[in-house]
Amino acid sequence: INARAPGFEPYEATIRVVLGSNIHHIYLTPSTQTTNLRGTVTDWADSPVAGAKVEIGTETTYTDGIGHFEFLSLVQGVYDLSVSEVACYDDYNAEVELNAAEMTHDVRLSLSALPAPSGFTASADGFLLNSLSWDPVDCAVRYNVYLSTNGGASSMLLGQVSPPESSCQHSLDSNCSDLW
Repeated sequence: INARAPGFEPYEATIRVVLGSNIHHIYLTPSTQTTNLRGTVTDWADSPVAGAKVEIGTETTYTDGIGHFEFLSLVQGVYDLSVSEVACYDDYNAEVELNAAEMTHDVRLSLSALPAPSGFTASADGFLLNSLSWDPVDCAVRYNVYLSTNGGASSMLLGQVSPPESSCQHSLDSNCSDLW
């Protein structure tokens, strides 16, 4: 039989189960061993994230200017670790087992789902579309602009635009139906 709880030493025993009623009392011993937990929070491009809220158990801290966090003298055990309050990113949650004097737990955040761009404006030269602009989307990392031809349903990547830009210009020398 095994038992674990944050702040207590792990319990393990071999017991004998007999026909009828069986009772086994488990007495957990408070843990005296502690762990220093350190880590770095990064974004999708592995750049450090400053100011992220990091929580473990009842302890809370914020990442510094280079994305580092640190908890000192945590009682060894199993804890829920969370990272939150980072605009444009999903909250991070994980179960961590603190079982050594020094431990590292690095976190890479995932981008939140973003809305599609809106407010499109297009200009054309005759029947050929040659520029497209849109309202910027907060937290966008890159816009992909695709070209579809009259010849079929396939599309090809015309270009990529990185914020803060929110427009694309192109001189199209073929018969095109859509720039999107």
